[in-house]
Amino acid sequence: METELYNTLIMRLIIYDTEFTAWEGSQHRGWGLPWEARELIQFSASCIQITEQGLSVETDLNHFIKPNKNPKLSDYIQDLTGISQADVDNGLTPKDFFQQLASFTRNGKIAMASWGNDLHVLQETATLNRLSPDWIQSYDLIEVFEPFGVNTSVTSGELFQQFNLALEVHEHNALDDTRSLVASLNALHQQAPKTTYQRIQSLINQTNDELSRL
Repeated sequence: METELYNTLIMRLIIYDTEFTAWEGSQHRGWGLPWEARELIQFSASCIQITEQGLSVETDLNHFIKPNKNPKLSDYIQDLTGISQADVDNGLTPKDFFQQLASFTRNGKIAMASWGNDLHVLQETATLNRLSPDWIQSYDLIEVFEPFGVNTSVTSGELFQQFNLALEVHEHNALDDTRSLVASLNALHQQAPKTTYQRIQSLINQTNDELSRL
C-alpha cells in the first residue's frame, strides 16, 4: 500500500533564490550600519512537481525589484551578481513583486524552499515597504540534502558541483542559483527517489502543502 500511495500523489514545491543589496563588508557587519538593509533586488523561482518517479518544472519566475531605502546599487553587489542599475530601475516595485509572488504561490498554498531559507530577506523588504505578506510559507531546502551526506556548506550556486553536473552558472545570480538548486534536487531524486520524495514531503508538510491525486 505504501508504494501505491507514493505512486498516486503529486507534490508541488517552489524552489527559489534571492539577491539583495549589499556593500563591501556588509556580511561581516551583519548589515549593521544604520543605512544598510537587505533589500530584495532579484527573485528567481521554479515551481516543481515531484512524485516518487520523477521531478519536473511546471513554471518559472524571475523578477528584478527596485530597492527603496538604497535605490542605487553598490559597485560591490553589481560585480558580485551581474545585476545592473538598469535592471533594478526597470524592475518591479516591492508591492508589485509581492502581488506577483502571491499569484505564483496561490497565496501561500504552495510552499517555498531555498538554500538556507531566504525568508528573512523577503520579510525585511516587506517591512521596509510597510507590507505584510504573512501568507508566505518558506523553508530550508538544506534539510532535504543533509541526510545524504551532501556538503551543505557550499552556496546554492555551487551545489550542482556536488553532483558532477555540467552547468554554466553565474554564482550569486538568483536565476542561475535556482537552476543549480533544481538540477541538484533532480540529481538527488534520481539517486534515491523514494527517500528524496519522503524528505521533501516531510519539509512541505510543515504547512498546508498542495498535495493532489493524479
